[in-house]
Amino acid sequence: GGTIAVVQDGDIINIDIPPLRDRKEDIVELVSYFVNHYREAFKKEIDFVPKSIINRLLAHDWPGNVRELENIIQRAVLMAKGKMITENDLIFD
Repeated sequence: GGTIAVVQDGDIINIDIPPLRDRKEDIVELVSYFVNHYREAFKKEIDFVPKSIINRLLAHDWPGNVRELENIIQRAVLMAKGKMITENDLIFD
């Protein structure tokens, strides 16, 4: 979580964003976005994220929020050998 300052019409508006652990419903969509982004960047053919992987991601507390999730997915896509992310590709810091 955190606060983002946005300038609109010369006024600064602070927007509080709840931590990722409080927005579990966003995790699946973020995983999809990051997998698509990094499979293109790394020229990988990943087209499947098993339910077991999603469940592990949903169970994690995400102290590093979205940046932590992105880093974990980036590394998983890079390490993946086939068309799907496996348990061995998923490394939490």
